[in-house]
Amino acid sequence: MKPIVPIVLALTLLSTGCRTAPADTPPAAPVVPAATMRVHARDWPSTFEAGGIVRARVTADIASRVMASVISVHGRPGDRVTRGTPLVTLDARELTAAERHADAMSDASAQQTRAAEGAVRAADAAVTLAETTYDRIRSLHDRRSATPQELDRATAALDAARAQRTSAQATLDATIASRTAATAAVDAAAIARSYTTLTAPFDGIITTRAIEPGDMATPGVRLLTLEDTTGARLEVTLDEARAARIAVSRTAHILLGNAPDAAWVDATVSEI
Repeated sequence: MKPIVPIVLALTLLSTGCRTAPADTPPAAPVVPAATMRVHARDWPSTFEAGGIVRARVTADIASRVMASVISVHGRPGDRVTRGTPLVTLDARELTAAERHADAMSDASAQQTRAAEGAVRAADAAVTLAETTYDRIRSLHDRRSATPQELDRATAALDAARAQRTSAQATLDATIASRTAATAAVDAAAIARSYTTLTAPFDGIITTRAIEPGDMATPGVRLLTLEDTTGARLEVTLDEARAARIAVSRTAHILLGNAPDAAWVDATVSEI
C-alpha cells in the first residue's frame, strides 16, 4: 500500500493549488438611459440664386378693330378696372349711319317678300281657275260639246298659269334670300358699331396708355395695356446646368422682394 501515498499527495497539492484566492474584478458599469428615433430617407431640395422678373399672368393690348377718331379715353396707368368697363370711346357716326342704311334695306326687303308672297297666292288662284276651266272644257270636248280650239285655249291658259306660279315662287325665293342677306347686314352693322366702345376684357390694372382724345385709332395698333392682377408669372433665366434641375409641375420655393420686405412663396414650374 506504500506506493499509493505519493499519488495522494500530488492530488492534494493539486487540489490545494486550485483554491488560491480569486483576483479583484472591476465593478460593473452603470446603466445609462438613451433615447432612440426612427430615421427616414427623403429628398433634400437644392438651392441656387437666380434673378427674375415678375410679370402679370395675363396681359392684354387693347386695340381698335375699326378706323375712327378717339372721342374719349377712360383711364390712366395705375387705374384698376373691372370686366366690361368702357376704356376707349371712338367716333361712331359713320358706323351708325351704315347701321341705319342696313335697317332700311332690311325693311325694303321685307316689303318685297310680302309682295312676292301675294304674287304667289294670286298665281295659285290662277292655276286653280285654269285647272277648273280646263277640266270643264275637256269634259265638254269629250262629249263633243266644245271645239278643239276651245280645248287648246284652255290647255294654253293652264300652262301659262302654272308658269306664272313657278315664276312667282322663284321671285319669292329670291326675295327671301335677299331678306336673309339684309338681316345679316343689319347684324354686321350693329357689330361694327359696337367696336366703337372698347371695354376691359377682365379685371385688371391699366399699365400703359398710348392714345389721347382726337387721335386716330387704327386697327391692330395698341391703345392701352391691361394686366390681370389675380395671378403673376416669374420669368427666370438659367444656364443649362441649373435648368436641368428644374422640371415642369415641380414646386419651387421662391424669395420675392428685397429685405426687409422679402417674402417666401411657393410657385409651380409651368414652362421651361
